[in-house]
Amino acid sequence: RRFNYVVKLLQLIAKSQLTSLSGAAQKNYFNILDKIVQKVLEDQYNPRLIKDLLQDLSSTLCMLIRSVGKSVLVGNINIWICRLETILMWQQQLSNLQMTKHINNGLTLSDLPLHMLNNILHRFSDGWDIITLGQ
Repeated sequence: RRFNYVVKLLQLIAKSQLTSLSGAAQKNYFNILDKIVQKVLEDQYNPRLIKDLLQDLSSTLCMLIRSVGKSVLVGNINIWICRLETILMWQQQLSNLQMTKHINNGLTLSDLPLHMLNNILHRFSDGWDIITLGQ
């Protein structure tokens, strides 16, 4: 849950508050984002949520970089272009992520009672998680 909360918070900042952050806060934002992306790549946990965040962030940055004459970005434009390239690299890494199948001869979802299965399915953040689970 905490992971989902942090990602949603970063997504909200990316959509509406990125330009109001100080330079140090923006640097911290990208450091946190880097750690989250690396964790997702390592654990293969909830990549769809991060993909959505990176898509929103890259869209916002593209719009802000185009508006560079309006002085909406804190810092050098080259730093922002470098950050955008990093985001594109992360997106590529997540696109290339191959979910490994966990082979286990234990219980499967279909072995669970219906009320437990419903409880599990209600905890997914969106419908794509269910589709990914089925693949």
